[in-house]
Formats: sequence, structure tokens, C-alpha cells
Amino acid sequence: SICLEMSSFKSTYSLNDAESAYLAYKWIEQNIEYDKNDEEQGNSSTSISTVYKTGKGGVIGITGLFKTMCDRLKIKSDIILGLTKTFSDDYPSKIITKEYAWNYISTDNEFYLIDVVMELNFNKDFSFIKRDSDFYFGMDPEASIRLHFPNDNKWQLLPKIITKDEFKS
Repeated sequence: SICLEMSSFKSTYSLNDAESAYLAYKWIEQNIEYDKNDEEQGNSSTSISTVYKTGKGGVIGITGLFKTMCDRLKIKSDIILGLTKTFSDDYPSKIITKEYAWNYISTDNEFYLIDVVMELNFNKDFSFIKRDSDFYFGMDPEASIRLHFPNDNKWQLLPKIITKDEFKS
């Protein structure tokens, strides 16, 4: 499996946890497709094995796959639940908030905010686009809060917590 290969690579090249998590992030970017239909059909909890086997899934399936890969690489990680801002399908100029999920990893008491789903960019007709950006790996909390509002305020990782109303505005 890919996790065994990554574990071997991690040990052969003495990669730290952040570097190993980055490998998992890039593997997902290159091999998994965000499936908007999965979300619309209410299947956002598509199993991790289905996402891995089919190469596509919704937010929960993709964030779950990243967490599983980190778990197998012995990297402390989890899924953060909250809200994100996006454009309305009905009114493309209108920004709405909707339920969302992203990840974090913890290494040496440092937290890294990671959004592999946003990395899987798609255009207006939702056809898949590969792009090479690392913006969503180890996001700066000040930048992250513009698009991500966690249900648990501790995941804002900010010196001053903002409210949901502040996030929405």
C-alpha cells in the first residue's frame, strides 16, 4: 500500500513528521479528485477505502484519508470541523458559509493547519484541475481564518479569537 511505501521512504531518508505529512498531502493532490456530487448527494462521509480505491470523494472522505495516512506514518493528526466560505451556486457573486472539514498535524508541539480539499482545486464546471501550490499546507492562522472557522475555537490558533459573526462578515 501507499502508506507502507511512505513509511519506508520516511525511514530511509530520515524524514521528520512534517515532511512525511507533506508527502501524504502531495500524494492526495496527485491521485484524488474532489467530487462535488458526493457532497450534493449527501454522501460526504464516503468511506476512506472508497476514496482511496476510486480516486475521488467528498470533504469528509478526503480529510479522513489524509488523517489515516498520517496515522499510519505515526504522525499526530485529526480532522477539524467547522465552516468555510464559498461562492453560491445560484448567485456566483454571493459568498456563503457552509459546513466543512480540514486537518491539522502536530509535531514537536507545533500545529500545522492543512486543507488538502482546497488544494484539489476545481473550476466553475467542477472539472478537476491539477495545480502545484502549497498554500494549504501549514496555513498561517491569520490567512486560514479568512476561509476556515473551526467549531472549536482552539483551532483558530490566533492570539485573539474571532466570533462566528466576525468570520461571516
